[in-house]
Amino acid sequence: MQKRKREEERCKKQAMLAGSLAGIVSSGNNYHANFVIQKPEKTERNRNDKGKEEKEEAKRVYMATINQKPDVSNLLINDLKIKIQELHSHICKLEALKYDLEKRHERQLYD
Repeated sequence: MQKRKREEERCKKQAMLAGSLAGIVSSGNNYHANFVIQKPEKTERNRNDKGKEEKEEAKRVYMATINQKPDVSNLLINDLKIKIQELHSHICKLEALKYDLEKRHERQLYD
């Protein structure tokens, strides 16, 4: 009895030193997971579908606000030049952001 306990303790120590749980599992002890994975129910799937619809609606609203054409019919020439410069700088910022995101995505593919 004591010899068996000593042998089990020795196996456990070796397993801990090796950094694996293989010794504990093979020693004959019952190893059980400390968690239970539950499958999602149909109601949760319906919630996700509603979430997708809400996301699509929010996207449509956002794109509608972005795609509004500016009224430039009653602007002076200098005001038009300023507006053009603002739009150009905005486009440059967006292109820089796009470039950064593309490069980040490429780096993540290698990881």
